[in-house]
Amino acid sequence: MKLTKFIADKIKLKKQAMNTQLRKGGVFEAEDAQKRDELIKFISEHGDRYGSILVEFMEKYHLHALKHANRKQLQEFIYQRFHDYQKNNAEPVR
Repeated sequence: MKLTKFIADKIKLKKQAMNTQLRKGGVFEAEDAQKRDELIKFISEHGDRYGSILVEFMEKYHLHALKHANRKQLQEFIYQRFHDYQKNNAEPVR
């Protein structure tokens, strides 16, 4: 009886540890990566076929690859690049 309770408690603690680990990184990192991919797709769709806007983004933040971009950088770039240009009519946005 005591052994069964000990095993049940051990399993419960292991599940709690797994849930904590998922909250710390696993699930939220996956959601963040999905949102990052959507933002990259937005930039890509609004640029030319050579990816010049994506290159402009990477140069601005000194990135070697898009996988190193974070969501905050992408959101800031999109706001500055597309919102400000539409507001000032400085450049047409596709």
